[in-house]
Amino acid sequence: MDIVFGYYFLNDFFIELIRRLAVFFEPSHGLFIGYLLSSLIIALLFYSFEFKAEKPFFVIKKIISSHRLMSRSTRDDVVFYFVDKVLFGFIYTAIIPISYLFKEYVHSALLFISFIQLDISLSFFLSLILTFGAIVVFDFAVFIEHLLSHKIRFLWEFHKIHHIAENLTPFTAYRTHPINQMTFIFIVSFFSGLYSGIVSYIFKNQDVFIVFAGQNIFMFILLMFGLNLQHSMVFLKYPQFIRSVLVSPAYHQLHHSSATKHHDINYAFIFSFWDKLFKTQIMPGENEGLAFGVTGEKYSSYAGVLKMYITPFRRVAKRMRKKKRE
Repeated sequence: MDIVFGYYFLNDFFIELIRRLAVFFEPSHGLFIGYLLSSLIIALLFYSFEFKAEKPFFVIKKIISSHRLMSRSTRDDVVFYFVDKVLFGFIYTAIIPISYLFKEYVHSALLFISFIQLDISLSFFLSLILTFGAIVVFDFAVFIEHLLSHKIRFLWEFHKIHHIAENLTPFTAYRTHPINQMTFIFIVSFFSGLYSGIVSYIFKNQDVFIVFAGQNIFMFILLMFGLNLQHSMVFLKYPQFIRSVLVSPAYHQLHHSSATKHHDINYAFIFSFWDKLFKTQIMPGENEGLAFGVTGEKYSSYAGVLKMYITPFRRVAKRMRKKKRE
């Protein structure tokens, strides 16, 4: 019996492992090769304009050299992704359905109080508005989680492994400690579940949201237009009328800057107006040649997968001992 159970467990584990390895070919994932290629094309166009270069070879060489692909920071980005998000990804897969639980709880609560329902067929335009609402709610949840990860000392110790990166790549976005990742999933699931529960109840479980290639249609558009460049060395600013609404790569790179003047700013992920609302916004100016990392911390303290897992716990324990002595 134990042998049979073990066989099925290993079989399911390896099937899920292969599925997580296949994310580069799944447009429902942010690291889909199509999104990475579109980001590369945008980077090529930007560098061609920035350096007034017409030779593609020069531009490609510039992009590669600026990202220091053989640096320890980049290597750690990639290795940590495959260990934490692929090999141990089943941990997160197990708790992601919590958003559906929140949705069902909200639905049941509204049903219990006989909240109003609309007996209408959804038009494309209304679905588009509700789909946009979903991305706004999602982004607000991401903003709140990100803000808390900086303001709450306990969470900040774990969030440091993301900010300790000395140069940025799309894999840096996934350099998140399990403690932060689970906090992220819980907060985003709560807000998204609340919104989808209310909407699905009011419109009687119709297919409310517009999904394309496994993504909210607006998220798909953002990914195709270079969302992955937020974690890159491409200091791309948007025109004034765009950056007052959307987060540009340069905007987010200021958030990763180790300069004191850039501490605790630009928490937003998609919509920059959250920072304006919470007074945490600095718009990027000229490219200052930003240095990335955490002030007062050495990269060597977090270098390698094992240290990225363990060092935050050591920092928390040290802080607790210090507080106890006081």
